[in-house]
Amino acid sequence: MLGFPLLVTYLQTGLVPRLPTAVLAMGLMQLAMLAGACGLILEEIAASRREIKRLRYLELPSPAGGR
Repeated sequence: MLGFPLLVTYLQTGLVPRLPTAVLAMGLMQLAMLAGACGLILEEIAASRREIKRLRYLELPSPAGGR
């Protein structure tokens, strides 16, 4: 949202008059991308751990004694 007016101004004039806002917008975008990547990695780790737990559970003997 912060970067859209800057992009429009840049496309019209070729200048970036509000440099601090541009830096803030880029920093927020980088943080958002980093948070998204970390979220994807953590989701994959959680899914693999769930799968490992299920496989360990299947290794246990039946409570009915093999009937």
